Amino acid sequence: MRDRRDIRIAVIGGGVGAVSLLDSLLETFADARQHQRRELSIYEPDPSRLAHGLAFAPDLDSAIVNLPNQRMTIRDRDCTHFLRWLNTRPEHSPGAGGDSPATSFATRQVFGSYLDEQFDRCLKSAADQGWQVRIHHETVLSVSDGADGGYVLHTSESAREHTHAVLAIGPGSPADPFDLVDAPGFLESPYPLKTVLPQVDPKDHVVILGTGLTAIDVALGLLYLGHQGPLTMTSRHGILPQISSGIALYEMQYLTAPRIREYARGSKGLYLADLWNLFKGELTAAGFDADAELSWLLPESSPMDHLRHQLRNPDANPVRSLFQNVPNELKEVIRSLLVPQEQEKIRTDYRTHLKSLQCPMPSTTARTLLSAMESGQLSIVPGVTGVRLEGSRFHVTAQTEVPPGDTVIDATKTSPAESKGAPGKLMSALTRDGYASWDYYGGLRVSRRTNQLHDPTGPGTAAGRTRGLYAMGELTSGSIYYASSLPAVNEGADIVAAAIALDQEFTSWS
Repeated sequence: MRDRRDIRIAVIGGGVGAVSLLDSLLETFADARQHQRRELSIYEPDPSRLAHGLAFAPDLDSAIVNLPNQRMTIRDRDCTHFLRWLNTRPEHSPGAGGDSPATSFATRQVFGSYLDEQFDRCLKSAADQGWQVRIHHETVLSVSDGADGGYVLHTSESAREHTHAVLAIGPGSPADPFDLVDAPGFLESPYPLKTVLPQVDPKDHVVILGTGLTAIDVALGLLYLGHQGPLTMTSRHGILPQISSGIALYEMQYLTAPRIREYARGSKGLYLADLWNLFKGELTAAGFDADAELSWLLPESSPMDHLRHQLRNPDANPVRSLFQNVPNELKEVIRSLLVPQEQEKIRTDYRTHLKSLQCPMPSTTARTLLSAMESGQLSIVPGVTGVRLEGSRFHVTAQTEVPPGDTVIDATKTSPAESKGAPGKLMSALTRDGYASWDYYGGLRVSRRTNQLHDPTGPGTAAGRTRGLYAMGELTSGSIYYASSLPAVNEGADIVAAAIALDQEFTSWS
């Protein structure tokens, strides 16, 4: 039987979430009383992805971070951590798109170097604090109850018991929405760009499935490599990420918990039309033409015109500012009051809009896209319902006619609940064995205060079966805000670290 003061934490996933969590854990436990045994195990099957993951691995210089350097960090409590590191590394360029290194956008591989260095620093600090850190290049396939109240993680090679376990798996797997995986000319995943994109004939008409940040990576990468043929980005809604801009602070007058609850009482539940009216009230109160600003969110709006509008008004994006001003606690209130059919609408019809607000693109990226659109090389096509291979070419069914494509690149991802491969097997096992459940929005049900998984068989309290089992990042994107943005990952790391420390104190003294 283990000593109640022992702590053995397992992190499933070894990318940016693991680095952020390790940093948070070390700070949280720095002044804690010593435990007889301190262990931290990181499960990452691919050694080449440790610390920087897939997103920040060495790649083309066209792949840049989507937040300015002054907001890129592994620390929720220290937003300029990466910038200070960058300022002491003259061998790394701060990137472009800003008036200074602080407002510029570094390449993702530079941020990956930062992650690698922070991971090494954390390993050294952990050793200094008395932690034993073990890295297992194994795939976790299932979880079971341990003999002493913890969890046993099962891989194809081993079974190890831990007092706490954190799911920090990254984004879902390639979606392949039109079952093209075996079709010649179909590229299932664009990463790494430097390896995949050179396979494309420079004169091909390339159809890119998706219009989010991954699809933009593909378009920019092809343009960077000198692609000459036409490019078509297509998705159900045809919505591009909004352009990164400053966030103005507003004092909410309409989008408040009392008003929202009042609407819900009057209508026996909350409806999206209610939220739309409250949002319009906030825009009007802030001095904006609400109808004009919200018109960009309507299906008939032009992606090209929206880019032009944002680039002409770089400091005025009131819709994004208001969205960012809504506190997470209020978002949780909204989420809890929405009637089921409105929750389903968010998942199927509006989630892309929310993601575009939460995960923007740099203005330098927007200018490159706009230039390609104005030249006629790049098209954004909404309403895609099918892609099929006929002969040697791909035929797209969409809202407008699309010329046959020579190459199709999948830039879409499944939700965490629909992940394929090893992550999908683990998620299925957790659900099957009663450790996890999923909400309307496709994310794991977790406590917003602790990120502990809700016990599907009980109330999900500290006495429940899932005590000591946590999730962060993309897996928790079931709330109406996007949980895999870097700030949300860092916030989740702090929440989990604090929850583990509190649980360990409770266990030690009980």
